[in-house]
Order: sequence, then structure tokens, then C-alpha cells
Amino acid sequence: MLVHVTLSSTVQKWLFLGFFIAFAIKAPLWPFHTWLPDAADSAQPGTAVLMLGMMDKVGTFGMLRYCWELFPAGAKWFTPLVITLAVIGTLYGAIVAIGQAGLKRLMGYVSISHFGLITLGIFVMTSQGVSGATLYMVNHAFITGALFVLVGFMIIRRGSDRIADFGGVQSVAPLLAGLFLVAGLAGLSLPGLGSFVSEFLVLLGTFTHYKVAAVFATVNIILAAVYILWMYQRTMNGPVRDQVKGFTDLRLREIVAVAPLIGADHLHRGLPQAGARYHQPRGPGDHGAGRQG
Repeated sequence: MLVHVTLSSTVQKWLFLGFFIAFAIKAPLWPFHTWLPDAADSAQPGTAVLMLGMMDKVGTFGMLRYCWELFPAGAKWFTPLVITLAVIGTLYGAIVAIGQAGLKRLMGYVSISHFGLITLGIFVMTSQGVSGATLYMVNHAFITGALFVLVGFMIIRRGSDRIADFGGVQSVAPLLAGLFLVAGLAGLSLPGLGSFVSEFLVLLGTFTHYKVAAVFATVNIILAAVYILWMYQRTMNGPVRDQVKGFTDLRLREIVAVAPLIGADHLHRGLPQAGARYHQPRGPGDHGAGRQG
């Protein structure tokens, strides 16, 4: 019913700002992100899966479902600022992730980078951008969940999440290393995986109206390859450390826990089309989107 309430443009701007800040903290979006790396670092891996894989989506869902639908005038007025924050966030998260010494903290900054792209797709408000952002929320849940579960298995075996404490894992636990690589490649949106579709749609939708933002956001692809492949090289490749020699490979119950998350990343191809039908531009010259019907 709130959609039918008539609000002045000034009131919409103030209400949008209040709602947006709340959802940006929850997402989190730069510069409201500061709680996430500490929370990811201190949480148990299972808790981190729920926090980053599910709970954070409340923020971006709120931006899409409430900020735009309840306060369209305010959303349109703040769109350039939000897009700027989203681009900064996706680059900042990726750059800082490269320098992290701990696996859980690194994954926290990776999520900040991903949420920057999701927010970007929401606020460019093209059918491609919104479809990509919606699909990205689903992909992020599967990918982050798989990576954190695998990181948890590594922490249990080594007793540490420090990247420097690992090395040569693929020699003693090839299945663990292989699934970690597949999940990592999904995290950097390798072509052929569902995550690639979502990221491509976000960037395509952004390029339609915000070409400069799209160019800067595309740099994230290179940065993602750096932090994912560097993390894999430092933990899985190289000589086998003495503390890693006693590693056991994944047990059946561990495979059952993580394999569905990795497989689900590219088993929902219909979501982009569903998102495109649900969110359509309102008319020529207005690339806002709203619910149909």
C-alpha cells in the first residue's frame, strides 16, 4: 500500500537516504563496509556461510524492492552518487583482498567487491543490469558458501586460516584443491559458469547509460583473477609444508556438503530471463524499473 502514498520529491529524497543507508550497512556497500571483514574473520566458517551467503542479501534486496519502488524520485536523484560508491566499493574490495594474510578476512573483502557490482546493477536500472544483479545475489550465495565451507575444512586440518601456514595442499589433498579451484574460478566469473552470466549482464546494463562506470567496474575482472589465483597458488601449490603433510583429502560427507553449492552455480539459467520480465524500463528516456502488473 505504501507504493500508492503520494510523497513530495523532497520527502522522497530524505526517506530514500534513510532507507538506503540502512540497507547499505547491511549489504555492505563502501564506505559502510567496515564491520564485515572483522565479522568474517572472527566468525566460525559455518556462521560466515550464513552471514555472507544469505543474510547480506537483505541489504541489496531492500535497495531493489523498497528504495526504488517506494521512493523513485529520491532514488533517481541519488543514482549518480550510489553508482560512484558502487564502483569504488568493487575496486576497493578487490584491491584490499589481494593484500590479506588470512583466508576468512580475504573472503570478507571479496564479498565487499561483489556487493559493489550487485549495487551497480541495481541502480543502473536497465533490464540487463537488474537481471544480472538479481542473478548475482544467487550466485554469490552459492560461491561464497562453497569457498567458506572449503576454507573451514582447511582450517580444521591446519588449525589456522593464515595463508602463509599452507602450501602444497594439492599434493596431499587433490580433491580439496580441485574443488577449491573450481569454486575460486566461479568467484572470478569464469566464462561458462553462472556467475559469468550475472557479471556480464551487470556490466552490459551499466555500459548502456554509464560507460565510464562500466569501464572502471570491468577492472574488477582483472583484480578478481589476481586475488583468486594468487590465493590458490600460495595455499595449494609449491612445496608441501611439514604441517600440511598430514592432511587428509575430503571425506564423503564433506564432498556431499560442498559439491551441491558448486554445482548450483550454473544450474539456474532461467533467472536472467525471469528478472528481465519482472523489471522493465518505464519508458523512453527513463531507465528506471518497476514491478509490472
